[in-house]
Amino acid sequence: MPVNYQLHTDSILNAITTTPIIVTNDKGLVVFFNKGAEIQLGYKAEEVVNHYNAIDFLLGIDLQTLALDCGIKEAPSFETLTYHVQPEQPFIKQMTFIAQDGDLWSCQMTLSRDADNHYVLLLQAMQKMAMQKNDFAANHKFLEGVLKTTPDILYVYDVQEQHLVYSNRNYGESGPEQAPFLRLDKIKDLVHPDDYPRLKAYREDLKHLQKGQIEFIEYRVQNDVGGYSWLFTKDVVFNQDAQGKVKQVLGLARDITEIKETNQKLVQSEALYRAVINAQQEIICRFLPDTTLIFVNEAYCKFFGKTKEELLGTQFLAIVPPEDQPEILGQLKTIAAQKQPLTQEYKVLREHQTQDTWIRWTDYPIFDKTGQLKEYQSVGIEITERKQIEIELQEQKQMLEKILNTLPIHVFIKDEEGKLLFINQVMLDFFKGEAAQFIGKTDYDIFPKDLADKFHEEDMLVRQGAMPDDWEEHVEREGGVRFFRTGKRLIPLPFQSTSHLLGYSFDITPLKQTQLQLKESEAKFRLIANNTKDLICLHTYDAKYIYISPAIESLTGYPAHELLHKSVAPWVHKEDRKASLEVWRKMLKTQKPDVLEYRFRHKQGHWVWVESHLFPVYEEDGTLRHIQVNTRDVTERKQSEYVLKQSRDYLIKVLEHIPDPVFVKSEQYQFISVNDAYCELVGKTRKEILHRTDFEVFAKKDAEVFRRKDQAVLQKGALEEFEWVIHNAQHKQRTILARVDIFRDDKNQKVLVGVIRDITNKKIAEEQLAYNERSMKAILTSFNDVVFEINQDLVFTNFWGNSQQLIFSERHFLGKKVTEVFDDPMRSYFTSSLRYVLDNKTTKNLEYPIIQKGKKHWYSCTMNYLPATPDREEGVSVLVTDVTPYKSAQQKLRESEEQLQDFLDNASVMIQSVDFDGNIQYVNRYWCKKLGYSKAEALRTNLLEVISSEEREGYQQFLTKLKQEGGAHQFNVSFITKEGKTLTLEGSINIRTGKKPLLRSFLHDVTERNQAEKAILEQNRLFEAFLENSPIGIQIFDQAGNSLQMNDAQRNILGLQPANADPEHFNILEDQVSQEAGLDFFYKSAFGGESIFLPRLETALTTYDDQGNMGSKDVCLNLIIFPIKNEQDGVQGVVTFTQDVSEQFSIERELNESRYFIKSIADAIPNDV
Repeated sequence: MPVNYQLHTDSILNAITTTPIIVTNDKGLVVFFNKGAEIQLGYKAEEVVNHYNAIDFLLGIDLQTLALDCGIKEAPSFETLTYHVQPEQPFIKQMTFIAQDGDLWSCQMTLSRDADNHYVLLLQAMQKMAMQKNDFAANHKFLEGVLKTTPDILYVYDVQEQHLVYSNRNYGESGPEQAPFLRLDKIKDLVHPDDYPRLKAYREDLKHLQKGQIEFIEYRVQNDVGGYSWLFTKDVVFNQDAQGKVKQVLGLARDITEIKETNQKLVQSEALYRAVINAQQEIICRFLPDTTLIFVNEAYCKFFGKTKEELLGTQFLAIVPPEDQPEILGQLKTIAAQKQPLTQEYKVLREHQTQDTWIRWTDYPIFDKTGQLKEYQSVGIEITERKQIEIELQEQKQMLEKILNTLPIHVFIKDEEGKLLFINQVMLDFFKGEAAQFIGKTDYDIFPKDLADKFHEEDMLVRQGAMPDDWEEHVEREGGVRFFRTGKRLIPLPFQSTSHLLGYSFDITPLKQTQLQLKESEAKFRLIANNTKDLICLHTYDAKYIYISPAIESLTGYPAHELLHKSVAPWVHKEDRKASLEVWRKMLKTQKPDVLEYRFRHKQGHWVWVESHLFPVYEEDGTLRHIQVNTRDVTERKQSEYVLKQSRDYLIKVLEHIPDPVFVKSEQYQFISVNDAYCELVGKTRKEILHRTDFEVFAKKDAEVFRRKDQAVLQKGALEEFEWVIHNAQHKQRTILARVDIFRDDKNQKVLVGVIRDITNKKIAEEQLAYNERSMKAILTSFNDVVFEINQDLVFTNFWGNSQQLIFSERHFLGKKVTEVFDDPMRSYFTSSLRYVLDNKTTKNLEYPIIQKGKKHWYSCTMNYLPATPDREEGVSVLVTDVTPYKSAQQKLRESEEQLQDFLDNASVMIQSVDFDGNIQYVNRYWCKKLGYSKAEALRTNLLEVISSEEREGYQQFLTKLKQEGGAHQFNVSFITKEGKTLTLEGSINIRTGKKPLLRSFLHDVTERNQAEKAILEQNRLFEAFLENSPIGIQIFDQAGNSLQMNDAQRNILGLQPANADPEHFNILEDQVSQEAGLDFFYKSAFGGESIFLPRLETALTTYDDQGNMGSKDVCLNLIIFPIKNEQDGVQGVVTFTQDVSEQFSIERELNESRYFIKSIADAIPNDV
């Protein structure tokens, strides 16, 4: 069959109208601008023809790229386009065109020249780009500005030819800042000799980099002042040659001299701090808030018999017995909250030690500049010997108190002034008080004056020896009179001329109190029964009244005497008598309390609802004594229940009239109520539904869906809404929309309430509407190369286009089936696609490659359903376009975008784009790595959530200023990582203009540098805090013996007020007092390198009271003099540690006194006690 080159007239007009075509003269001036160009680019033909040049519609950067490709150095012009047009061979290129409204359109441009020297531009496959012309220009300008203003050096270096390709800085011929991209022979004299071999090997390694691999190096180069600066360089593959070898690398260089110098200062500061701390004989450590040890001195290691490596990183609480750990943790939290140091004493665990070891710790919290707890520092002194004495003393005191508290008598001890020193538990129970209310008080502070005078007179007579050992007396107190047998004796104190008074007394009134309580108990029962609003009655086994409280008259109208000795049965409503009798008999049979409700006839004739609680009371031998019945009027409650039932019945009637199906289910998923509409929906009666589950009403598949939804509502406690298709009992398919919610009934039980709407007819209408809309779609599309029409039998019926562009070898295909023309695998793929379009009356797009003349070509195939018309049966129109140039351009664009994205993602700076509301639009890989977010998480995050809370307000003020001033700005900010860590950043920020302005920032992490600077300050602060908080006196002297520093404890020892400054020009080697005491000899030995320990020096200390008055006290001190040595073992000075051990002597003396005192008390207590 011959090829039919005719096409329907409407198709030709459509192609001419919708495909943009521009015709120019040989200079590029537009001479024809068709309807398609007007529609796509937004211009009118009359305003373009003879006024615009073709390059006016092209994006400048595309023209510049073409100019570079053909070596044109002048400004791009129309000749840049015509340069690529060959005779009888059009120029096809993916280009970007600019519409009148600023929108950018990417398309395949075909440029050809006719015989009249006119140029024809055909624009195909036009796709609107995301940004506009102004946005694109702003982005380009912004990126250039950022690259120029960023503090880092960005460069592209050719590793094969060893020369610079690009840099964001302009330099002279050579210099230290050009070290990253100078040839090795030129850089050799600039690089530090120790670093040159590493740099040489690094340059060689760059030639073998893998794509995506990052290499970096740190080295020193000479600076302008004759010293060396540190450079950090990072490189990644930027371009490769045809053989896949590295051609160019993209690099970043940064001056890190400041960080290196700061780290060196930190190391020196730590060395000085550790030298002083390790010179201490005290046990010193620092640990994090979770008690992880981060520092221990040598004394700590020696005391616990472990090395620093074994201790650091372990838990400080590991040395504390487990039972004491919660208390110590609580104390640490307290001092952190109060921001005050605390001294506490507790046991510690030591390996190979069976005896308890005690340490007195002085703990103080350390905070950062934001007030957050950073760590704790603890200074410990072993007090085991003193603690053992204290424990023995405490055990003896506890033994004495236990003995006295165990005695069933009142015991007290007074001093010579009559103040209570001790009062035992029996006496405290009598007074109903705590020990703190009595200790230190006299009789006059506790008793009335007349009674206090009596007790005082007795005490005086006892001290004079004029009173017997014991006597009887009574005391009148609130609540009655108490009778006692009382005794008082003197206890002389050892080593003193004074004595304490021991007193005791017996309470001899318990029997009288018991009798009194019995009478009061009976009176109270009568009082309660006669005054309570509830009726209290006593009955015999046959329900006869034997006692009736006065409340009977207010409840029933009968006075008590009218019902006494009568049975209650005649007054019970006849409908309630049987049930009440059964409860009464059950109570007698089980001998257990029970409850019954019944109506009691009032004297005025109406009925009163009552609730009676039955309590059987039995004798010791098990015989029934009586039944106690407590009765209450519940008429109002019964009336409320009746109203509630009426309300519920009304609600059920309302539900029956609702047209939508409604159901109520129990928590066990059983139907407890349904309306008529629900029965009609499922095709079953109410009897067939109630008290059954979904699995007994619906098919299993439907029931499983309903059960899952019900379970979700019960678990979440929230409304659930869903659509589903069910089959009712008559096997009819119904589409429903269900809403299920959870409620509680009047018994507080959970119930599921559901409302269903039958939307079957609505769904049918929607499907019919969708079908009609698809039927109305007749795709009349512009064509480029080839258009087919194929009928419903898959037979070719029409064709238009260039027969040389056919995608199959058969030339006489009209009238043949698709299966006869195509070869596999295209035959099966093409046939199934056509069937899909016909069956679904829709559109389908295909893209597929074909090898033609040894080259791979890509074709786009668009299939549109053609509905039947009076002169044509239904079929499919197929538009086939060669999109090979478009695919090639896409590939190049993709590679270019990947290269740019690779540059941004692998840059060692944090790059971000954010709108003015703070919503993040773009972040690079380094940004995600530093903050711990995935890119997806970052793009869902608002920047204000990342900025530290303290800086958010300042950042928003900075943005307001940036909006007003514009341009690029440097700024500092702190970000919070996903793990909660703080990063300190600095960098540049600029506004990218366009439809939606964006803020783009390049940020550097300066946390490490700032932390190093803070660490130096922190070490100094720790050292000062340690000196001031140490419980031991510390003083530091230089090499000549001059005092440099001392803490408050040392000022007290030297007799200085803490508020005063250190004494000027104090020299320990020249001080007269020290020489008279012979201390200068020991200090001279310490300056010679020896450690001196002087135990228990007895001396007198000068003290000051709150008003500044000077006084004196005798003390006993331990003195340690320790040399401070440098790394060369030379003595730079000495440090002294002074400890007051007077307390231990005082405790030992108190222990001896306690032993004597206990013996005296034991001798004084009467033998009969």
